[in-house]
Amino acid sequence: MTKLKVETAEPAYVQIAKHVRREIQLGRLAPGQRLPSNPELALQWRVSAKVVQQALAMLAADGALERAPRRGTFVSPKTAQATIGLLFGQNLSEEQAHFYRAAHRVLEREIQVRGWACRTYDYLTSSVGLPRPAQTPVYRDFANDAQFYAFKGLVQFALGPKGLVHPSRMRALPAVVYNPPQRDNDAEMDWTDFGRDGVRYLAEQGCRKILCLVGTDRRGKPGWIRLDGIQEAARELGLQEPRVAWVAVPERGEPFERAAYAQARRVLRPWRGKAAGNGRPDALLVTDDIMMRGVALALVESGFKIPADLRILVQTTEGVNLWYGMPVARYELPLRLIAKEMIALLQRRILGKPLPKLPIKYAGQIKETT
Repeated sequence: MTKLKVETAEPAYVQIAKHVRREIQLGRLAPGQRLPSNPELALQWRVSAKVVQQALAMLAADGALERAPRRGTFVSPKTAQATIGLLFGQNLSEEQAHFYRAAHRVLEREIQVRGWACRTYDYLTSSVGLPRPAQTPVYRDFANDAQFYAFKGLVQFALGPKGLVHPSRMRALPAVVYNPPQRDNDAEMDWTDFGRDGVRYLAEQGCRKILCLVGTDRRGKPGWIRLDGIQEAARELGLQEPRVAWVAVPERGEPFERAAYAQARRVLRPWRGKAAGNGRPDALLVTDDIMMRGVALALVESGFKIPADLRILVQTTEGVNLWYGMPVARYELPLRLIAKEMIALLQRRILGKPLPKLPIKYAGQIKETT
């Protein structure tokens, strides 16, 4: 191997891991080649044996190296490149799957940055939130691929209340789960922060009467959405208690914005074409960006002038920029950060390292648009 000068900008074991991976990519370390012993490497790189051990453990978790007791450490064959399974409950080809496609892009990028490969399997969950039958083609593909690829771990993204049910032996793999509101969730949006910051932002714009349109599950329950931050901030600022209207997520195949449009029309009917007063809201807090598309049409039909009559804040996702034909403020969920930390968490599970307190909660950032 070429010489390595360990700097102080990042941990030494990370620098060593990058160096060894580069040597493999450049062909200076061939598949199957045996590395020197840990003491020899520690002396060569002028670091401790513990640092060498950390670096080689990271590379072994990535699939770049293979470690055999009493035999040593070897460069893995190229066919043994670590593969991560990306499992999505949602059908990524559906028109409304903006959030899931954006999540797929950033997760795939984070996996590739670590030198891993990935394979994606979507539409694993039925329209009622339960796993699709095991004989479904995508499940068969997943089971067959498990025979040929060196899966190191799984990313389970919104697979529904039952999670992964097939093939059963894949459950033993290290995994990270984004599946609110289930108990085994590793990462989720901080809805309390969304409500608190959203109400404070609207109050700063001079708004006093806030209407909240909240998406629910198919049974009419708010699911993972919490309203405590909305209520706390309103009390703290001396505002009227925000009015809440629920919009149930329809069965797949029926556009969510259509349901939102119908509900918004009903809620806005008392103020249709009327001037301010009579309890008319001056602010709107919407918990879903797709839902906002239907709400926007209802607002236009009801005669609201935006933003003169009504200030709007909608929860959305970094990298998903839907157009509503009117100015709105966006509360953006930091999807790139979530992807980066989920893959880092997966790596910790692969290496058997201690985990942070879970689930990790992510706050968004308010951005104004025109």
